[in-house]
Amino acid sequence: MTKKHFLGLLGSMLVLYGVISAITEMNNTWYTPFIIGGTIVMGYLNNLKKNESLFTKKTFSQKIVKIYALYLTAGILIEIVGRGFLNLWDYPGLNWQQQVIHVIVIGYPFALFMTYELFIFIKNIIKSFDNCNIFSMSAD
Repeated sequence: MTKKHFLGLLGSMLVLYGVISAITEMNNTWYTPFIIGGTIVMGYLNNLKKNESLFTKKTFSQKIVKIYALYLTAGILIEIVGRGFLNLWDYPGLNWQQQVIHVIVIGYPFALFMTYELFIFIKNIIKSFDNCNIFSMSAD
């Protein structure tokens, strides 16, 4: 088993654990393994399909750190405005340390990483459909 396939399997197991722990254990921190695993799985799928991915960049560590800092800042701003000023949501099952770790430090950045990887994956699937002529309306 290659390192790439191991990471794909690990990501899948984290997603599965997150879902199962949310349903069976009513785990308040189910989102952490789910979103980290989902990011790994989407990166793995993009890597398999030779799509652009955060995990295949040559400047992996520098680029990831900069993007993580940007996503962390966005998460902090979202929490300040949405929860602080507008009082739109609350985390009743988490204490403040868990909120910082699971929501701010992990939740927002990895949700945005996963969204990026998912967007690249879907964009390339749609592009492959565009190359097919099965939807062509031309009459030959």
